[in-house]
Amino acid sequence: MNQNIEITEKDAIDFLMEVAKANGQPTPRVIIVSRLVPNAAYSAQRTVRLALVTTTNNEALLNALIKACLLEENNDIYFVGSDVNLQTDLEVDYLYFETKIFIKQG
Repeated sequence: MNQNIEITEKDAIDFLMEVAKANGQPTPRVIIVSRLVPNAAYSAQRTVRLALVTTTNNEALLNALIKACLLEENNDIYFVGSDVNLQTDLEVDYLYFETKIFIKQG
C-alpha cells in the first residue's frame, strides 16, 4: 500500500467532484464527515471520511467512482459505503469515501 504524502483534503474533494461531474452529476457536493487521528502522539496522519452528495439512481456514477479509486493509485481514496436519504423531498444519496491525510507539522 502506498503512503501518499502529497494528498490533501482539497485534493480528495476535487477528485470526487471531478469524477462526479464527468459522470452526469451537474451539482455534486462533498462534505467532510469525520477526521480521525488514531494515536496523536505516534501518528503523522489522520483518516478523513468524505461524503459525496449526489442525486439518487446513480449506479453508473458509483461504478465509475469505484473504478477511478482503484485505478488512481496516487490518491489512495477508497469507497466505504453509501446511504440513501429517505426524506420525501430530497432525492439524494451519500457516497462515503476515506483517505489518509498527513498532518501538517509546525
